[in-house]
Amino acid sequence: MIPVAWGHIAVKTWGNPTDEPVIAVHGLIDNAGSFDTLIPLLPQDFYYICIDLPGHGLSSHLPLGLPLFYLNFVYAIKYTADYFKREKYILLGHSFGGRLCILFTQLYPQAVSKIAILDSGYISPSPPEDHFQSLIDGYDLVKKIESFKSHNVPHYPYNEIIKKIVESRLGGTLTFETAQQLAERMVRQVGDDMYEFTYDRRLRSIIYPSYTDQYVKQILKKYPVRCPAISIYTSTSRKHMPIKKIFFQVPNFQWIEIEGHHHSHHTDPHKFSTILTQFLLNEKSKL
Repeated sequence: MIPVAWGHIAVKTWGNPTDEPVIAVHGLIDNAGSFDTLIPLLPQDFYYICIDLPGHGLSSHLPLGLPLFYLNFVYAIKYTADYFKREKYILLGHSFGGRLCILFTQLYPQAVSKIAILDSGYISPSPPEDHFQSLIDGYDLVKKIESFKSHNVPHYPYNEIIKKIVESRLGGTLTFETAQQLAERMVRQVGDDMYEFTYDRRLRSIIYPSYTDQYVKQILKKYPVRCPAISIYTSTSRKHMPIKKIFFQVPNFQWIEIEGHHHSHHTDPHKFSTILTQFLLNEKSKL
């Protein structure tokens, strides 16, 4: 557990703490268990630090009463990096976590030696009206949660809550077993075969920055990702990657498409492990 002002950031580590560190960051409403099947297939001479972002997994929720802002989650990576006191880190991020890793690399380039993102991209451009609506929705959700009584929190039998985890993921592509790995860090037992979710409900309405396409290009030009970088994206997610054309302007960033779905890193980790192993072991990926 990493102590922070609002509580703690939970981590799940693999390997020898003296080895080169890799910070792994999961997707939205997932948790460190998202990497349970992938990490064992990667080189074991690295120290893997899989974090639970605030409001996810076993980590504390951010302070109540306010909406959640996207940029707050970037600092969870910074807190983690500062806690382990290493000069440089390799970053590994899936989906929402990949976006955070890219922004962290831009903010603290001196702290990142490599970055790998899985089925992710940069912050998508959005029109001002969407941003303003998200400000309204974020506040409305906070007030709704505040009025929600604890005895009204839904409870489910174990098999049903696992099924809900599967169905809530993009395309329903998790297996029962991989959903169980997430459940270990996101549900708690409240009775005889009755369980409830523990993630922060405000995650359903995160407020993102309002970036135009031109502004994103300017940011990437002024603050490029200069370290070796790779993005592995799946065939079914290609339609969600319009920002790819912008990334071709970023030095050292390589894009590799594989067959699969948004959660293939969890359900079919071997599709990623060979590429990631080469990237981790090479001074600079030459895929």
